[in-house]
Amino acid sequence: MKLRHPKDGRVHFSELKALRKSPAHYRHAIEESRTITRPMIVGSVADGLVFGGRNVALYPGKVRNGKEWEAFKLSNEGKTLCIQSEYDDAKGAADAVLADPVARRLLDGCEYQRVMAWEAYGLECAAGVAGERGGFDAWHEKRGYILDLKVTASTQPEDFQRHAFKMQWHAQAAWYLDGAKALAIDVRDFYLIGVEANPPHCVTVLHVTQEALDMGRKEIALWTEKLKACEAADAWPGYAQDVLQLEVPAWSGLEGLGGDD
Repeated sequence: MKLRHPKDGRVHFSELKALRKSPAHYRHAIEESRTITRPMIVGSVADGLVFGGRNVALYPGKVRNGKEWEAFKLSNEGKTLCIQSEYDDAKGAADAVLADPVARRLLDGCEYQRVMAWEAYGLECAAGVAGERGGFDAWHEKRGYILDLKVTASTQPEDFQRHAFKMQWHAQAAWYLDGAKALAIDVRDFYLIGVEANPPHCVTVLHVTQEALDMGRKEIALWTEKLKACEAADAWPGYAQDVLQLEVPAWSGLEGLGGDD
């Protein structure tokens, strides 16, 4: 049984990377709506302000419940909804990106917010969902690169690099570049523009190296093969399918101290 994004029937990176945990996590990501967190809202609003690809609706209240909130949601369907504090953080982040000379130079002349669909790894793939979320944040075919904006807690270079690998952004870069190649778009490089959600909204730009891209492609190959195997068997297991042994780890310093309890 195929398990794909319910809106377009394709495989998206945001769900695919759940396979790094287990097939059960992938199934959950497909079947359940994503929990929208404050960082996600700030990031979406900042994207809209930088790239002009999302409509933003500012809620005048402070609490997201009650009749006023439900009426606001209904009258702004399809927009990114935020409260004042979220908008202020997003506006500060967006302004910082647009004022940063390195980010500004890379963004100059780019095409923004393109939902893309392609075939690769024997699967129907996509970036973005029309009317829901953007695909390629920015790409410059003449200069040969794709950019992705990340609003995050810290862009101190070491923090940002660690977080990028934790979030599998190097694999996302490979996913987008391979998608562009499948669509005959001549891009070779990938940049992450990171901006802090809180003042002073420092900006750091990372170029994803070939080594990191190769690592990402290996992970994608593992995930996509696992996905196809799970779909063929219609089985979506968790972490382990047998009894595991609880052993004394070497780092504990407790080897040889066992005995009768």
